[in-house]
Amino acid sequence: MNHQAREWFVTLQSGSVSAAQREAFERWYAVAEHAHAYQEYELVWRSLGAMQGSPELDALRQSAAPRRWLSTSWGWPQLGFSGALAAALLMGLVFVFNYQPSIAVQEYTTAVAGQKTVTLVDGSEITLGAKTHVKVWQTKQGRHVDLVQGLAFFSVAKDPERPFYVAASGVQVTVVGTQFDVSNQGPVVRVAVREGQVNVEQIKHVLQSASSGQAQFELRPGQAVERIGNGELQAIADSGVQVAGDWRNGQLLYRNARLADVIADANRYFDGEIVLGNLALQSTRVTLALRTDQIEVFPELLNRTLPIDVHREAGNRIVILPAGNNPP
Repeated sequence: MNHQAREWFVTLQSGSVSAAQREAFERWYAVAEHAHAYQEYELVWRSLGAMQGSPELDALRQSAAPRRWLSTSWGWPQLGFSGALAAALLMGLVFVFNYQPSIAVQEYTTAVAGQKTVTLVDGSEITLGAKTHVKVWQTKQGRHVDLVQGLAFFSVAKDPERPFYVAASGVQVTVVGTQFDVSNQGPVVRVAVREGQVNVEQIKHVLQSASSGQAQFELRPGQAVERIGNGELQAIADSGVQVAGDWRNGQLLYRNARLADVIADANRYFDGEIVLGNLALQSTRVTLALRTDQIEVFPELLNRTLPIDVHREAGNRIVILPAGNNPP
């Protein structure tokens, strides 16, 4: 998959893209797995951009400068770049993803209902919620986390010289030392702050309309932003979801929260799948307190308070429908 993302990234960075290529890229990018792979390349590109003037970049420039374009042996078009710096950066990006001899990428995962805390070499801590996958690496210029999926609470050691970056499906968080949550649950990405200041921006790929801009926010304790699907990053005055990080004690607290958000959280602790069988239910508001070891009875608890029917299917799949409706 990475080689496809690499080819598209190189093509788009060339500055010469045909209408047919644009359409082909948009079709390819519409697949969530493809979008994530492409966003990883964007993240490393931005990281390498921050290396200007460093010995590492000088070495990359020297290795790339003799090549005015990239070889077509990988099936790439011959792409000219203005200046050795762009070539060096791109060669560095390919180098990182294919060899990674000096940048060690560590991966951490949790299973259903799992939770673990990872202490990084800089003293920062990441608490992974259930069904979570992160990739972590560090350079002299910055500290990086890719939240592939799930929920994580970050307690970042202060280091003004080396910002801490968290990427989650096109949303990038930048801090120097603070505490915050990032949730990457399918179509919804949410960032909530517990302590300090957090900068959040939505990164758009190169073919997206420039008029839409890049949404950027500076968040302080108690503030949060979210992006749903392919929409814009937006501030949320009151999401109804608990204070950032409170989920670590096994308590899930909701006040007038969207049912879709509650279901997404519950699925991280459920050995199966809970789905809303009707889109109209997504915005239904609920208030409840739930322990993570009560997820098995969660659908019945909903059934007592909402006008819904709970249908259990094979494979531990639970479908929630409006009362009086039968599953298709």
